[in-house]
Amino acid sequence: MAHLHRGRGWLRRGDTSAPLRQLLPETRATVLLYHLFGIDGSEQSISPARFEEQLTWLQSQGIEIITAGELTRFLEGSLALPASVAVLTLDDSHKSTYTRAFPLLKKHGIRFTLALNTEAIERHRAEALTWEQVREMVASGLCELASHSHIHGHMDRLTRERNREEAELSRSILEARTGVRPEVFVFPFGGNDAAVRKVAEDAGYRAAFALGMSPVREGSPRFQIPRYGVMKGTSMRALAERFHEAREESEQAKA
Repeated sequence: MAHLHRGRGWLRRGDTSAPLRQLLPETRATVLLYHLFGIDGSEQSISPARFEEQLTWLQSQGIEIITAGELTRFLEGSLALPASVAVLTLDDSHKSTYTRAFPLLKKHGIRFTLALNTEAIERHRAEALTWEQVREMVASGLCELASHSHIHGHMDRLTRERNREEAELSRSILEARTGVRPEVFVFPFGGNDAAVRKVAEDAGYRAAFALGMSPVREGSPRFQIPRYGVMKGTSMRALAERFHEAREESEQAKA
């Protein structure tokens, strides 16, 4: 039985005070999905003020904010987490991630996972991040990178060969431009089926993220991890309800 040592609020390998399996059943993780920040006219955009309100609330509730990679290790059984956990994923390579979200994440010392579709950056699209900005976020120690494919297409509508290229090309570009080899994949639009999930797994990714409302728990499928989309119209009450439901499940698991 693996044992973990205490650090950042959970148990890691090395400590003999508590076996790994004692903590896993009660853990509930809510994965949040963000797209745009402060962009007028988009339902996928939230204001920086609302985003900071959400960050402050998460911290005030004692919710441990981790990366997608750490959640993956939990699902693999190698990392025990506390009962209430959140993961912040920021999709689509939009420059507002750097100009509006990153300063707030840095201010509050909150780690996040940046899911990048590489074609947008490679083609220097006006609305896209630059590689210099990506490298700065990674260098902060707060930012983990994930692959969000290359062209950001509906993978459940593409051929297997094209999907294989999407999974491998995006990772190779990310590694070449940043020195980081991503270990998780994020399906564009959440679109996936059994064949698409198999492509991600065969490409060597350790997990893949989709869409869904359910909290993540021990035994959740590693290649279909649900994420809750935070939109312009998402109220603090609605966000809090997601974590309230997760905590209720956690309490039931401990009973």
